[in-house]
Amino acid sequence: MEWRWQTMETLSKRELYAILKARQEVFVVDQKIRYVDADGKDFQSYHLSGWKGEELVAYLRVIPGNTAGTYKIGRVLTRLDFRGQGHGEALMHELLQLAARELGRCHLTMAAQLYLEKFYQKFGFVSEGAVFLEEGIQHITMSRDLGA
Repeated sequence: MEWRWQTMETLSKRELYAILKARQEVFVVDQKIRYVDADGKDFQSYHLSGWKGEELVAYLRVIPGNTAGTYKIGRVLTRLDFRGQGHGEALMHELLQLAARELGRCHLTMAAQLYLEKFYQKFGFVSEGAVFLEEGIQHITMSRDLGA
């Protein structure tokens, strides 16, 4: 697996197209979420993607927060035809390593789909607050500090 940590400016047209296509396949088609994916946040985000050759396997984005040193993880996915092969775990391991190196000491948060709560807990994320609905799906806020 080749991991790429990029900004919008460093993504090629092909990489961006593959990312947007995967996000639509997973969130709009598979999970039937009705939302506008192009929310303007991609321009300020870091994009972490895992590739096998020219094929996108897994992806997430990291959005800088309103406070220095805070970041929100979003659009976490493994493409349907690559699920069940450990790529989600590899994505999270890579995120934690790269974020520590590239962002330094920071606070990461996410709105995790509730059924994935235990999965994210394996990576040190802690649940906060009550379960809430987002796009008709149960979510919970989770967070983790990186660095000393």
